[in-house]
Amino acid sequence: EKFEKEAAKLGKGSFK
Repeated sequence: EKFEKEAAKLGKGSFK
């Protein structure tokens, strides 16, 4: 989802 893309950009990947 959008949140996943945002998290990926931030390099967190926690939402995944």
